[in-house]
Amino acid sequence: MGRSWRSSTRSRAAASCSPSCAPASTPARPRSRSPRPRTSPSSGRSEILISCLPDSRFGFLRRDLIEWARERFEAPVTHVPVRVEDDAIRWDVTHTLVVATQTVASGDLISRLKTKAAERPHRYTIISPRSGQISRAEVCERLARTLAELYRNEIDATGQPMSPEPYAAVENAIEHYRIDEILISTFAGEKSKWLQEGLIDKVEARTDKPIEHLEAGRDEGDEPAGEPAAAGVAAGDSPGATGGQEG
Repeated sequence: MGRSWRSSTRSRAAASCSPSCAPASTPARPRSRSPRPRTSPSSGRSEILISCLPDSRFGFLRRDLIEWARERFEAPVTHVPVRVEDDAIRWDVTHTLVVATQTVASGDLISRLKTKAAERPHRYTIISPRSGQISRAEVCERLARTLAELYRNEIDATGQPMSPEPYAAVENAIEHYRIDEILISTFAGEKSKWLQEGLIDKVEARTDKPIEHLEAGRDEGDEPAGEPAAAGVAAGDSPGATGGQEG
């Protein structure tokens, strides 16, 4: 009632107001828009991968997404079609959760993923949890290399860097993705912090899905981003703890 009364009071006041007390109208100023500079988002990129449904369109004009991207970006654009319908009905496809961060671009891991896909159709969901001092940008770069290599071999895969600790990231993935098996990758021949913290044992207690542990070797120029073990305490460790490389 109160709100309605105030509205009607303002209406009556406006109606009884003489022309002399009416506020002068200010002519609308035409908006001048400066031309939008053409940016180059693909600067420094050698290739752009776009994963979407076939014939995906966007915008008011319903433009073809892939054609638009090829006109917009300087780097070559590769379309990776998403086959949602096929994934929904093809139960012969094995959905594998891959857990790897510092080893996500290792040759051993990529080779293993290719081998498994050659034996049986696979779809990989790769997650890269927090690991040592490696930056998110570096994780994204390594993950992109792996996904590009899998795409070039016509292997279905998706991936994302994740903020949580490894076990929390795995638990989140188990709850939100269809998963038939899990592959956890760490460096070979070293004390892995993930193993020291009992990651594999925790995951085995959480799910009845098969779990594979892959110990990946180092590739040249692919040094871990964490603190060296001899340097003392790794990030997040308590004083006196022994440092170890994560996955």
